[in-house]
Amino acid sequence: MTTFPLLGIELLENMYLEGFMVLLSAFIGGNAIRKGYLQYHRKMHITVLFLTGFILMIAGNFLSYNPEAALKLSGATLVIWAHVQNWRLSRSCPRI
Repeated sequence: MTTFPLLGIELLENMYLEGFMVLLSAFIGGNAIRKGYLQYHRKMHITVLFLTGFILMIAGNFLSYNPEAALKLSGATLVIWAHVQNWRLSRSCPRI
């Protein structure tokens, strides 16, 4: 993978691949958050954290290079935090 740029393959800078990966992770992560919400804890703030994180990450794709990294990093942090909270609450709550 480190030799891709030498071969002229810019895989990691492909906007379409990055968009596809964000949508794929939103689908997979959204299902995990949905399952935790519906079957265990019913806490809406986790869903809000998750959606806000993905909105920030998607917004980072449409802006110039300066705020792009900050938006993606803060969005990814919110998504991770939502998953950690979902996991903790799902473990501590009885199944509904």
